[in-house]
Amino acid sequence: MDGLGKLRRIHLARYSKRHAGDDEGSFASIAKPYEQFYEEKVAWVGAPCKTIYQAVFDNNKDFLEGTALIYGDASVSFGAFFAQIDRIARSLCVLGVGRDDVVSAAMVSTPEAVCLLYATSKVGATFACMDPRDSINELKAKLEQAAPKCLFVSTGFEKVAEAACGGLAEVVVSLSPDYSPDRFNAVITYDDFLRSGEDAGECEVASWRADHVAAIVYTGASTGAAKGVKLSDFSFNAMAVAWVNSGYAFARGKRLLDVLPLFIAYGVCNAIHVPLMWGETIVLVNPFRMDCFADFLLDFKPQHVYAGPPHMRFLRQSKRAEDADFSFLELVASGGAGMPVVEDLANYQFFAQHGAEGVYGQGYGMSEINAAFCYGNGRKNRVGFIGVPLADNDAVIVDEESFYELPFGQEAQGLLMVRTPTVMLGYHGAAAARNEEVFVVDDANEIWVSTGDVCTMDLEGRIKIIDRAGRGFNMFGMNMYPSVIEDVIGTHPLVRESVVVGLPHERMGSASVANIVVEADQLSCVDRLADELDALIANELPSYTKIYAYRFRVEMPYTSRGKPNYQLIQSQGVDDLGEEVLVVREIADIEAVLGVR
Repeated sequence: MDGLGKLRRIHLARYSKRHAGDDEGSFASIAKPYEQFYEEKVAWVGAPCKTIYQAVFDNNKDFLEGTALIYGDASVSFGAFFAQIDRIARSLCVLGVGRDDVVSAAMVSTPEAVCLLYATSKVGATFACMDPRDSINELKAKLEQAAPKCLFVSTGFEKVAEAACGGLAEVVVSLSPDYSPDRFNAVITYDDFLRSGEDAGECEVASWRADHVAAIVYTGASTGAAKGVKLSDFSFNAMAVAWVNSGYAFARGKRLLDVLPLFIAYGVCNAIHVPLMWGETIVLVNPFRMDCFADFLLDFKPQHVYAGPPHMRFLRQSKRAEDADFSFLELVASGGAGMPVVEDLANYQFFAQHGAEGVYGQGYGMSEINAAFCYGNGRKNRVGFIGVPLADNDAVIVDEESFYELPFGQEAQGLLMVRTPTVMLGYHGAAAARNEEVFVVDDANEIWVSTGDVCTMDLEGRIKIIDRAGRGFNMFGMNMYPSVIEDVIGTHPLVRESVVVGLPHERMGSASVANIVVEADQLSCVDRLADELDALIANELPSYTKIYAYRFRVEMPYTSRGKPNYQLIQSQGVDDLGEEVLVVREIADIEAVLGVR
């Protein structure tokens, strides 16, 4: 990577004289305590230097009768899967799509979308998938940045087509039944697109190139504007081998239930490429029907599933799941939204009580490292922790100001820095100017990613998030960590969910506001509930941890990734009550407790 001198530098104990005389075993950059959970490196599988298409084809070309995809009542064999990829690739070539062109898609995980992903790879182009539910302005911004050769649309077609008008895509291909040629005469149907390549010869299969962008995914806009993340073919393949080298048995004959949308890194890489590369069958379902999660599990009986915290809540509340046997599961990975400890424990206990003890664990990742970095079930699991780094990943905790490595196992809190072969090539387009915000370099000029998350690491290498990136705030000079407060609030039996934010305030600097989700019938007794939460916080946290206002609501706003929409919540000022119920404390009372008068 160019421009290393411009990047911030972290100081690892592995290289630093500052730590001379200290116990070297106290620093993760030297001891790597998490590697105890994995086999010796000599037994690891290497990541292939191939395009994502070639990696999947080479691993499955001798097993064409096996099932690649299940969608509703239909099954798609690997033979039919590759045949459809070839058909789409020929039609892409007819459209003039070639090396490094961008193919955008506003789609969810259907067989057509999965085949398009690999057909795009086969011709050497770049796949960029957007959420079809995005606003017109969001869609236009992503199309302007991607400048796609063609755009494929299904769900939400009318809106996407409107966004694409004016030359933002050279060709628009519609899979939608709502296609209206009278209104959008520049659009062609998917059937016409496929027919266009029927008489074309076989297109040349693109060769691997280290700097080729296999896919562009967009970061969640929960804390700011979405950024395009450029992910290489090697990043995808390295993720596939990381799971296997970590002991998670993805294999032919098993199933993965894909409840994640294609337009997030976790969905396109971990829920599609990882299982397909190892010949595992993917069950594709509607990613927006979280309320059907229990039905999906019990109907298809997968061995593997990645899911978000909302999926877990619906599962625990499902009547059908009450007496169900989930012993068919081998891995249930959840996380990604700062899950409260009480909720993590409830998930662990649920599976233990339903014949699947040890299969569940929290995970952690970010789009910039192709979504997955940590996971922990079985021995690696510790309630409230996000597990340990996957094989060939490294993690250290550094001081927030000096960037010097802190010891692990001593409850030292600092910024989590990660090193992984799945790291992005950089941000796309104008967002590339922000590469320096996320990339850091050590004294050996190795690239690390600054997660921005405040974490700690225990003696065995398990990592715990103290607070998520950008969410901390300062009230009357005191640092407030929302996730810590949310963990305590979540122990109250009437609280379904909570999000704490700091809103700008002239006297306090930031005012702590706790957004509390309760059942509708509890809104009549919120004053009592606020008093109980005050007492709970006072009993469990430092005296300066005070809530200025409680906003009680019956549901939390979420992003399309299933995470609390922190940006929207942050924008809702304390004076903007709407239909919500607010309990506000006296500033003078808070000042008195904190001694700031």
